Amino acid sequence: MNSITRLISPVTKRIALCAIACCATALFAAEPAAKGPAGATKKAGRAPLPAIPEPNYVSIFNGKDLTGWTERGDLKLWRAENGVLVGQSDAKKTGSTLATNKSYTNFILQFDVKYLPPGDSGVTFRSPGLQVQIGTSHANKIELTGSFTPGGAGYPDEGLAKDAWKYYFPGNWNTIRIDAVGPAFFVSINGHRVSSYYDPRYTGAAPISVQVHQDMDMKIEFRNIQIAERP
Repeated sequence: MNSITRLISPVTKRIALCAIACCATALFAAEPAAKGPAGATKKAGRAPLPAIPEPNYVSIFNGKDLTGWTERGDLKLWRAENGVLVGQSDAKKTGSTLATNKSYTNFILQFDVKYLPPGDSGVTFRSPGLQVQIGTSHANKIELTGSFTPGGAGYPDEGLAKDAWKYYFPGNWNTIRIDAVGPAFFVSINGHRVSSYYDPRYTGAAPISVQVHQDMDMKIEFRNIQIAERP
């Protein structure tokens, strides 16, 4: 890659993300109002934009068993317990992933998660495999919750959740939301946007999977896992 390409590529990504964000903002913006006689209010100019509906979330974990999910390998590191999806390493620290049977493309995924450091987990989606980190990176030895790792090959600076520590509380339940819209991706933690990433390589439909990392003694818990599919 030459020096010009290295300069242009990050800028192009930022422009694309800004354009998508601006479009989303425009969709949610209210039409300007104009005052009529006697203080009456009317819409100025064109008819108002139609209301944007709330995400139509559907639960993808029933809280009772692993129906709709498949563990990769017969390791049995995942279980349903009192409404919670629990992933826990075995004595050999083998590691495992649990994936939905259904594939998804554009979506909003929201869930509650709880773990204690130094757990290393993540949510992987899209083909050929984009992951949002949850917990301490086994390779980097630092907390990277909310950061993007494409194909498990490092953490690009433009996808780092640098301020996630302000909003994420290990050992407590935290709500994470992942938006996947075309080649643009966003992560929010407890209602705060912490990272965004643009990568046109990850546009194919794929199952959504969660992870117990190998070579670690860890436990991670998920609950209220729900998804709203987008066109």
